[in-house]
Amino acid sequence: MTTEKSKTRSKNFTQEEITSLVDLIHDQKSKLFGALTSTLTFDDKNTIWEEISGRLSELHGYVRTRDDVMKKWYNILTKHKPRIADKLASARKTGGGPADADLNEIEAKISTIKGKEAFEGIESGIDLSLESQFANDETESMLINPVPSEDIEQIKFFQQVPRKRHRLENDELESTKRAILEKEDKKLEILTNIDSKLDRLESKFDRVIQILQHTSSGSIKDTFSSDGSNYASSAAFSDIAPFISYF
Repeated sequence: MTTEKSKTRSKNFTQEEITSLVDLIHDQKSKLFGALTSTLTFDDKNTIWEEISGRLSELHGYVRTRDDVMKKWYNILTKHKPRIADKLASARKTGGGPADADLNEIEAKISTIKGKEAFEGIESGIDLSLESQFANDETESMLINPVPSEDIEQIKFFQQVPRKRHRLENDELESTKRAILEKEDKKLEILTNIDSKLDRLESKFDRVIQILQHTSSGSIKDTFSSDGSNYASSAAFSDIAPFISYF
């Protein structure tokens, strides 16, 4: 009984699948690892990974999902990157011909996909850049999908936008608070001035009361006359007569 290859699933990738996978990724390297733009988004990259997984399944008859091929690419990169770095560094030191002369076919394509500068600074066969790049990612898809430095910078920028907006909102809130406090201070100043004026009026009124209390109705004219003469007529005092009679 035969089973259709397209419906089977192999746990391990064959060497032929690995070679095909590297070829397919190499053909799409500019989109898979290019900087994010308005015409190249994360969704676009995920779609390309889907297309690669579908094409790989067609070529070799084993069902490979997007996550399968992304994880395998990460494993390939992790395995070969230190070796490629050592070979390139050795070639540069000896000056013996092209730097990629000792690379095999897969290594040469990986070097082309990532760019030779990506293999600099790897010490003792340990790819520290990969380890630090993927160690803290929460999802498997991010763990196995290398992110270009240009993308990281854009991600950092958009992550900072909410914080900047929050700072702006805080600044606006503080400005509003200051404006309210300034208005309250102004009101307090006005009320203080009014209170001061009322105190002065009250003092004057108290003085009038004292005068009225210490004078009789027959001598008020003399009290309000500066030279002892009656400069105010009796009609002038008619308005305060009720107050005089009260006291």
